[in-house]
Amino acid sequence: MGKLTGLCGRGWRFMRQYGAVRLWRKVKERRDRNRAEQNYESWLQDCLPDEAETRRQRAVVFPFAPLISILVPAYETPEPFLRHMMDSVLAQSYGKLELCIADGSPSEKVRRVAEEYACRDSRVRYQKLEQNLGISGTTNAALAMARGE
Repeated sequence: MGKLTGLCGRGWRFMRQYGAVRLWRKVKERRDRNRAEQNYESWLQDCLPDEAETRRQRAVVFPFAPLISILVPAYETPEPFLRHMMDSVLAQSYGKLELCIADGSPSEKVRRVAEEYACRDSRVRYQKLEQNLGISGTTNAALAMARGE
């Protein structure tokens, strides 16, 4: 009941500020987006390659295989999201990549996870920054670590 009350309250405040037409458009847009995303998980599972296809893709030798650097500016990134991102990157069938993580977090949360992955996989590069440089500065710090083409 509390969730419905909160939703009605937010809807009422939105309508008072922007009008009924904009509220209706917002509700319609949200409903359409939810419908579009409804089947995403099953679609994704249908599109992902199976183990045999993944092995075949990993065995392909390209005439030009550049090192791809993936830059990650991190700041207090929640551990589940960080692990999911790193697992996803490291599971790619194109293996000539590096994950460059620059961490501007004041805490040690990101460091613990990144160093764990760096010990397991040499493609993970991690740097703890002395201070938070903002998203641009932290991205530039990750870029400075990159060795990719």
